[in-house]
Amino acid sequence: MQNPLKQFLMSNEIENGMILPQAQDFEKAIIGACMLEKNAFDLAQQYVSEKMFYNENNAKIFAAIERLNAAGAPVDVLSISSELQKSKELDNVGGRHYLSEMTSNLASAAHLEYHCQIVMQKYISRELIRMAHQTQIRAFADIDDPDDILTEANRNIEQIMELIAGTTEDSSENIVKQSIKGMYERKKKFQEGLSVGITTGFVNLNHLTNGWQQEKLVILAARPAVGKTSVAIHFATRAAQYGSRVLFFSLEMGAVELMDKIITAYADVKPEFYTAGNINQEEINRVENIVNKVLDLPITIDDKPNVTVEKIISKARLMKKRNKCDMVIIDYLQLITPSSSRSNRNREQEVTEMSRKLKVAAKSLRVPFIVLCQLNRDIEKRGKNSEPQLSDLRESGAIEQDADMVIFIHRPEMYDDEAMQNYLELIIRKHRGGKIGKVRVNHNGNMNEFFDYNDNNQNHLV
Repeated sequence: MQNPLKQFLMSNEIENGMILPQAQDFEKAIIGACMLEKNAFDLAQQYVSEKMFYNENNAKIFAAIERLNAAGAPVDVLSISSELQKSKELDNVGGRHYLSEMTSNLASAAHLEYHCQIVMQKYISRELIRMAHQTQIRAFADIDDPDDILTEANRNIEQIMELIAGTTEDSSENIVKQSIKGMYERKKKFQEGLSVGITTGFVNLNHLTNGWQQEKLVILAARPAVGKTSVAIHFATRAAQYGSRVLFFSLEMGAVELMDKIITAYADVKPEFYTAGNINQEEINRVENIVNKVLDLPITIDDKPNVTVEKIISKARLMKKRNKCDMVIIDYLQLITPSSSRSNRNREQEVTEMSRKLKVAAKSLRVPFIVLCQLNRDIEKRGKNSEPQLSDLRESGAIEQDADMVIFIHRPEMYDDEAMQNYLELIIRKHRGGKIGKVRVNHNGNMNEFFDYNDNNQNHLV
């Protein structure tokens, strides 16, 4: 039995008699232009590719033109005929007569760009129909999780959007205007004593980073139990206090557990007592007094298990459209479920794919992504000389390459009994386009409150 989707696509008609979107005359005009003018193909390939041609013969001819161009050969009726003869496709596409026909009614390539845009638009319309039909088939089958079906549909639409975006260019004039506008916005914030980006919650870290910047992928890395989540919560709550809307993906702990940490920090209650119920009336009063303050924080927590990077990006895009996402925090990278079931890929390859997709998402959504990450065990073998290095990142290659900034959390007291207590360092080892260095931070014994280190020399720039 033939696949219903394949059967659908092979047919020119659908059930209500409508014809699939197509522009075969424009396809011929594109091919004819490529044969008439030497540089026409260079323009055409900016918009169309073989797969966008509806007519299979036209697609094969355009593919032959691509091969000739790649080889530096001339593009005309004779060379295309010879190329198609090699692959035994010349007779199938209509022979030399069909090729000659494409140039006979075309005076020049003057309207080539317009013709390419029309062919691309028809292809996009066909793709939307195909995607909708595929989604319908999966939904009717009632086998897959609806969430997975929606994720796949969103991924397909994103590919179409990327295709459209790839054919548009901004003029130099507009880019210059955006640059100058950004300069004045940054100057205004600087004069008001505000961070250019979203506040980090630490004065000294703001000085080094100018706050969390749009489009940036920030890696916050440490060994287990060092305090990654606690520091990330500090980043989230301080950003939210200043009006930034934070989307927090908590893959390690549940939403209620995460909120417990936020509440105990605001109410100055020991987390272990709060969790155990060993809490007195005065502490209860403090908790109740800060409830409204916590409720006002624009933080959305997503604690769904087995989440893929595609689902994370889809949720972020949805929240962005709803004006509820200025910043994304993911706790943590190695807990993200691989989106592919291919068994021939190792963990490093999976992390590479996820890292790249998160970087692309940060850029396309124009929001900072702060992604928590585990360090490998090598750091524990170095004793007192345990300051993290970029090589300590697990599956470090892609993470280090894709990240705009890498921040390590280092607590000397974990490796040296004589080290300062309730103290940590945020060490910036990579900062694309910015300074690297060390920021010293104090925290309380519960590690749910953090403070700028009270020292005149707290920033050590490298």
